[in-house]
Amino acid sequence: MPSKLHIPILLCFFILSKLESQQLPSVLWHNSSCKPVMHDANAYIHELSNRNVSTSIKLVLIHFRAELKAEQKQKLLALGIEIHAFVPHTSYIMSVKQDRWNSLLELGATAIADILPEHKLSEPIYYGEMCSEAVSGKSQFMVSWFTGADLNYITRILAKHSAILIKYSALDQISIIECKRSELIQIAADTRVEFLSCLPGPAVPDDREGRFLHRVNQVGANVKENLMLDGAGVKVCIRDDGMVGPHIDFQNRKIDGTFGNIGNHGDMTSGIACGAGNIDPSYEGMAPGATLYTLNYQADFLDGTEALHTDQGVVLTNTSYSDGCNVGYTLGTQVVDRQLWDNKELMHVFSAGNSNNLDCGYGAGPQWGNITGGHKIAKNATTVANIKFDGTVEISSSRGPTKDGRMKPEVSARGTDELSTDENNQYQVGGGTSAAAPGVMGTMALLYQAYKQKHMEQNPPGGLIKAILMNTASDLGTPGPDYIHGMGMIDAYRAYQCIQTEAYQLQTLHRSETKQLTLNIPANVKKAKLLLYWPESPSTPLSSRALINDLNLVLHDSRGGVVYPMVLDHRPNSITLGAGAKPGIDSMNNFEQIILDQPIAGTYTVQISASSMPDDEVQFYFLEDYEPAELRLSAPIGGEKFQSGDASAVYFTTNGSKDSVEVRISIDEGSTWRIRKKVPSSAFLLPWSVPIGVNSNRCIVEIQQGSEIVRSDFFTTSTLVNGLKLKQFCPNEIQLTWDKSAKDSFLLYKLGDKYMEPFATSVANSISIPITNPRDLKWVSVAGYKGDVLSKRSKAIEIPETLVNCPIDADAKLNLVSASTQQVKLNCDITNIDAAVKIYNLTANPIDSFIVGALSSEGVRHHKFIRRIKGFDSLSLSVNNIISSKGSGDVTIPVWIDVVNDGFRYNDTSQFSFYLTAVKDKIGVYPLVEGFDSDQLPSKWEFYDPVHEKSWAVSQVKSISNIESNAIYYSNRTFGYIGTKTYLYSQTLDLNSAIEPYLYFNLAYHMDGRALNFLDSLKIKVVSVCGSDESETQIIQLYSNLLSTVDTSSSTDWSPQKAADWQKLSFDLSEFKGKKIVILLETTKGMNHDLFIDDFVVKEREHTLPNYKIDADPDDPCVLTATTIKEENPSTSGEHYWDFGPGAVRKTGTGAGPFTVRYTNGGDKKIVEKVTEANKTYFIVKDIKVFLQPIASFATTIQGKTVQFKNNSLATKNVFWDFGDGTNSSEENPIHVFPDFLKYNVRLVVSNSCNSSTTSKVVDLTTVGVHEPGGPTESLLNVYPQPADDEVNFVGMQKIESLILKNLQGQQLMQVYPQSISYRMHVNHVPAGIYLLDYQLEGGLKQQVKISIVH
Repeated sequence: MPSKLHIPILLCFFILSKLESQQLPSVLWHNSSCKPVMHDANAYIHELSNRNVSTSIKLVLIHFRAELKAEQKQKLLALGIEIHAFVPHTSYIMSVKQDRWNSLLELGATAIADILPEHKLSEPIYYGEMCSEAVSGKSQFMVSWFTGADLNYITRILAKHSAILIKYSALDQISIIECKRSELIQIAADTRVEFLSCLPGPAVPDDREGRFLHRVNQVGANVKENLMLDGAGVKVCIRDDGMVGPHIDFQNRKIDGTFGNIGNHGDMTSGIACGAGNIDPSYEGMAPGATLYTLNYQADFLDGTEALHTDQGVVLTNTSYSDGCNVGYTLGTQVVDRQLWDNKELMHVFSAGNSNNLDCGYGAGPQWGNITGGHKIAKNATTVANIKFDGTVEISSSRGPTKDGRMKPEVSARGTDELSTDENNQYQVGGGTSAAAPGVMGTMALLYQAYKQKHMEQNPPGGLIKAILMNTASDLGTPGPDYIHGMGMIDAYRAYQCIQTEAYQLQTLHRSETKQLTLNIPANVKKAKLLLYWPESPSTPLSSRALINDLNLVLHDSRGGVVYPMVLDHRPNSITLGAGAKPGIDSMNNFEQIILDQPIAGTYTVQISASSMPDDEVQFYFLEDYEPAELRLSAPIGGEKFQSGDASAVYFTTNGSKDSVEVRISIDEGSTWRIRKKVPSSAFLLPWSVPIGVNSNRCIVEIQQGSEIVRSDFFTTSTLVNGLKLKQFCPNEIQLTWDKSAKDSFLLYKLGDKYMEPFATSVANSISIPITNPRDLKWVSVAGYKGDVLSKRSKAIEIPETLVNCPIDADAKLNLVSASTQQVKLNCDITNIDAAVKIYNLTANPIDSFIVGALSSEGVRHHKFIRRIKGFDSLSLSVNNIISSKGSGDVTIPVWIDVVNDGFRYNDTSQFSFYLTAVKDKIGVYPLVEGFDSDQLPSKWEFYDPVHEKSWAVSQVKSISNIESNAIYYSNRTFGYIGTKTYLYSQTLDLNSAIEPYLYFNLAYHMDGRALNFLDSLKIKVVSVCGSDESETQIIQLYSNLLSTVDTSSSTDWSPQKAADWQKLSFDLSEFKGKKIVILLETTKGMNHDLFIDDFVVKEREHTLPNYKIDADPDDPCVLTATTIKEENPSTSGEHYWDFGPGAVRKTGTGAGPFTVRYTNGGDKKIVEKVTEANKTYFIVKDIKVFLQPIASFATTIQGKTVQFKNNSLATKNVFWDFGDGTNSSEENPIHVFPDFLKYNVRLVVSNSCNSSTTSKVVDLTTVGVHEPGGPTESLLNVYPQPADDEVNFVGMQKIESLILKNLQGQQLMQVYPQSISYRMHVNHVPAGIYLLDYQLEGGLKQQVKISIVH
């Protein structure tokens, strides 16, 4: 509990002495960290009697065996006991007089809890978050009061605590007060106070079409029925392509267990499942309150999935990946079924696949039997088809049956054009069954939450939730279940009603037993659905039939009629597969469903038996769903907020008659109808567009079928507040502005612990917000009031890390380049590390000196630099021995910059994270001969893999001598870890006695032709150890054909089987003589390829090397001009393979040359030639530099007679300034003092080996202080640093709407939509060169600039 409120936290866990509690009910309280503690009712009352408590009235929470009946409530009222509120489950908040306790026992009270003042505080207040603060130093709060607190009573209580009554509503029993935070707890202690919160309370969550179609809105934002399920307390897992985010839609709700990242597929599936819509409320997922865990996808499921359930409580997983088509009941299927059988509360959800129209061998053509993956056909799992906005199936959605004839998918959900999250706080449009499956998992999270609320926080069985979704689904396609849609489209509301009414039962069927159940089908039922579902233990893959226990369901009516389940014909015939289900006997599936259309009310008997039952007993679920013959409105239902001009739809369910449905929409409580349209009885939606320019919270939808009319509660349509932008950001204040509009006032939101929360109000179209910690305000949004109509909030914008338009003297930012990736460091005793840093000067004033410091294991280390960093420029440098550490394991060290008069200290520090591993051999050997004869890696070698897999292992092969021997083998079969690195270190080598040391080893590498998009990379590095020089030098990087030793094929688990599969490599280590070193084999994981290394030797050079040499003419070419490359001394018997480096056209070559090569971008290029002869391989490397055509450009900043020149030229090598006053300079960015206040013609000449470029500009000093056009202060977009290395920062004068990076040929390379005042673009994957950047700012301002990238 925050100390600001001076509340001892122990009060939240106050327990009456000597009370015994057994199986006491859970309290579903708003704050799970501080909630009333239940005690046995008898013991509680006995303790009160013994202690002779004198309190005349106590405010308590009382749990009863069942909901109180009307006569019971009347009796309590007569006794003077006040019932204030109902709290699920069967609990009530009451005010009880001292002598009335025994009456409660008589009425079935089982548990009692005291309600303390702390229990009444909203979570933001409880956790010490700030409410909006008034000028007086007080804050405003909302207080709700129980009945009996009239205006006089409230005024008297507030006066006692120096609080001011701002506003009071007798109808709502709510007041707005102003007081100090320290007084809140005393006010909350009053027994008439119900709840306290900041002003105003949280807004009602917004919806989107997927939520409407799945009826999620009816359980997640249903004000009328008080259904506000969001998945809170439910833990889910997305198994996908790596890291999710970063994205604030998962703020403080995501636990990342991934390694590497190969795309944004997981971002999409995660957002649909449980995105919060923090940036844009239109993108809210199905369960925005669920806790998200992420894992890398592994097809075998032998990963951390089950451990997340058993150790962390994850109950739902989603996997939207395929591993084959119609592959049958695999070992993967068995693993999935076993996991779900052993862990009853767990459920896996899978996409059906997007392979319809692919013939996968079922025997009925390309429209059937194409479910993609063994895991998806598990009996106990849930598989999902993809439907569109209008409920029709997407043509690509994979269809059943499974290979053994079972029905898959089980249910359908929207997957086409689903809006969802993307990495880097962006959004994307998802599609396919990949998007449908997480929608189902998110919906299941809401049902788990509903079940837990009803069953004292106990998780439901996963199989029960699956069965409920199946039996309550809305039928699509042919009547009954089918192989396209399964049971139909999920209906969250009907599923929720099944849980609430407990329209299911768990029974046990014993062998040879026939179970009889009696049903009473009520009157006026449109459709009755009865489902028998039984989870099954895993099957053996040796059997062609997955079903183990074959249970049967039969219904008998009172007239002697018999009804059988709906059964599909699984025979491989396209006509019968699409004909739909017919009554019959099902012997394929572990579920059976009986459907009765418009059944006669009365008593029915169900018989459940088994045709075959190897198990002694089988537990099964029997579910009933009676859909009333009533017209039902699904969306909008009331409470929604629509933006003016939105495209949406009215969703409904008809009453079963043939009458058409009339849909009417009004913005004035039904006085007039804006829309009045009829649709046929077969429809379930009507698209509509929200009227433009309308501000109303009295909007309603009314639907009519025959004489039946259903009307929604009020919902809101309003114009959005546009143009939110950051005007100024200073260390102690932030200024926000937005477009002027007809709104009366505005409500500001900020990102709180998990969600966007209101925090300030304004009557103008701007606000100044005082801040104490700039990091507390990261994202903001705004909504507007027109009268009492509050609009949907606008898209949130990010507050940048850098100050904006803030007049401070200095602001330096430090980025630690070394910390950008996972690093491994070797340690003898104490490891001293050089830190590569980049320092940004974020003001116009130059920085002439600074200190770089670090907190290491040896204490604080400082390095002072006398170096000038010009305004808005950057400096990259290496700080020697700034970091020291010892021991082994993961290490994190802070590194910072200190500049005099730095006005913003929050961007000064970076964290350097690395893995430290001890050198096993500090002495070293020479020579080293390692043949890998043991079954394990050599004991003095060191291996590190951040994903903790044994990627390097010893394997038996045919050696280069064509005999059986051992070699080390690099395994990379795990798709989810593509792109991650592993580190294999040799034994230490002491080269003090070496004369001409060489590294030799034999290499065999096979590329799998099916995975050429995911290639391995092998870097050979030398690491100096156990000395003052602890450097790391890359010898070469090998990939693709530079690495390959055999032809590409589709072989699985390839290994060398003959001498010709190997090549012997050699590398000169002479530059490391006199040092102790280790050889590092650093691999970057691809997929499915095979790498072997044998006979690893470091010794004196064993023979004279061929005199190979690369010739490049010219060796300093210009971009797009030809250079001729060839081997000067070609081999007469060997083969040559070339890689000409990034940006080369052509990219590769074979033979000795010559080759004509052009480069599309500038920068340093590394030409690699691989020569293979007589099973020996030689690598020759040549470095060249490619130049762009120079373009001269400069800007000026004028202060009196002093002018700061900023050289914005591109591709410069030489610089010459002519200032027009008889003086000149060759400095890059000179500062020049002119003799008089005159106009001067300044000329800049820049050149390189390609050409020269000249530009001139008049510098006008006749008006002091005027900035030259193009100067920094007039730029619409500030771009820094220039040139850039791994990242470019953009700060706009207004919100940046789009950034498009192109090469000089106009080809688009990258496009982002920041929607914020600033943006950081990572360009480490972009080759060095000159590029064009098209940008658009808010208001339609468009420009193009050139940027330079160097590496």
